[in-house]
Amino acid sequence: MPVSNLDVEIQEAEALVERGNLHEGRLQLSLLRIQYPESLEVMIDLAVVEMFQGNLDVAQALLMEVIARQPDNEIAQENLALIRAKDLSQRRMPADIGTKHPDLSSTQAETPVVQTGKIRQIENLLGDYTSRTHTWKALGSEHVLQQLTYGDFPQRITISTKPEPCIHTKEGFPIPPSHLTMGYGSGNMESYMASGQWSHDALCSLLAAHNVVMMPGDAMLDWGCASGRVVQYFRDLTPACEVWGGDVDAPSIEWAKTHLAPPLRFFNCSSLPYLPFQDGKFKFIYALSVFTHLTLFRDMWLLELARVLCKDGLIIVTVHDENTWKFFKEKSMPGWVPPELASKASLPGGCIEVRGSFWHQNFTFFTTEYLRRVWGQYFEIAEIRPQSESYQTAVVLRKKS
Repeated sequence: MPVSNLDVEIQEAEALVERGNLHEGRLQLSLLRIQYPESLEVMIDLAVVEMFQGNLDVAQALLMEVIARQPDNEIAQENLALIRAKDLSQRRMPADIGTKHPDLSSTQAETPVVQTGKIRQIENLLGDYTSRTHTWKALGSEHVLQQLTYGDFPQRITISTKPEPCIHTKEGFPIPPSHLTMGYGSGNMESYMASGQWSHDALCSLLAAHNVVMMPGDAMLDWGCASGRVVQYFRDLTPACEVWGGDVDAPSIEWAKTHLAPPLRFFNCSSLPYLPFQDGKFKFIYALSVFTHLTLFRDMWLLELARVLCKDGLIIVTVHDENTWKFFKEKSMPGWVPPELASKASLPGGCIEVRGSFWHQNFTFFTTEYLRRVWGQYFEIAEIRPQSESYQTAVVLRKKS
């Protein structure tokens, strides 16, 4: 079999790491990560380098994404087990990337490679959260705005072709590829589809509890729909009602447009708080596990959702709160909770933000008191129902009269 350009570039990056040039190898792998976002081999190599350098939170996030896409990946599982079993923060490990996981028995020191100029600037931009933040500020606000509004697509040309056929459930629902499932179902597509049905039923229960009935001519919105995990189960409301889904993830929306529309309708959101609809458009809006990841523009998004909600409408969003924290303490604290926070017996404040390099590495917690005090400025808080969406709490909002 011929060797692809990606294979050659991976081998070059691995050779750099094996020679001890961790910084250059990490930079090259980071650039490959942008150019080939679907390559699991690049992600694993990059995770190993992050482990070499002691960046365990970054390595863990990469490995968890690999496992979400390929649950039986033994290399990712082994490395994740190493991170969870060992305290590597004070270790320096030899650059032997050929085995795809570090030798934790060694404490051999690694001599850092000094870099300056443009290489250092690019490396900082691709590095840990703090380095990236300072680098963006140094580059200037116009670069940040470009990323938010114009995008950062690695390819100059995109050509849309006829969509590939996909498999369907026995009920006729199309099943998306596993890399568009946002981790739901942990790679098991039957579990993924079942979770969508379960969430749909939970939402319908809340609607009934608050006496909201969708009538002909009404419209509803799944804000943060991804590839339609939940909203596809509302298709029985069409064509009498408009059923919309919106998400910031373009590949997910493209798949949903291809396989679920019509009768459903989809649009690609921006990161900025704007929805392309007139005031009072929707009778029902829900957002499952969206505010759990938002650290910016939260209040502006709440105001935008309030704008498009009709007078007698209802919004249901899910959040992490003190009930979620109690659940984690009793069951198992997830790996994305930093140790200094996980050690707390209870939430140390009304709003807690954990920031990462990507949106899915950002996490938020809100106490009930905070929700009533802050969100209550924009909405009437109709109900706060713990563990409505697995360990997440549902917040039911009505328009202020």
